[in-house]
Amino acid sequence: MTTNMPVGIHDLSFATTEFVLPHTELAAHTGVDIGKYHIGIGQRAMSIPALDEDIVTMAATAAAPIVERWGADRIRTVVLATETSIDQSKAAGI
Repeated sequence: MTTNMPVGIHDLSFATTEFVLPHTELAAHTGVDIGKYHIGIGQRAMSIPALDEDIVTMAATAAAPIVERWGADRIRTVVLATETSIDQSKAAGI
């Protein structure tokens, strides 16, 4: 059976926090060689959530512009995914 229904990603949005921690500061604080971050994981900084932010509030922040653009009645599926492979803290996906 063939359908003409389009499939795939039709819109995309993401959210991050407003606070940034340079890995030079993190390495100095923890006494770890900066190469762990710059070479080991290829990063220079990381975002840090505020006390009132978590994956749920960030997901809602990311979804808001899509709902505004399309309207809730035109959205059939929403996918949430987070990446936290380094420390496995509060990873989520639905």
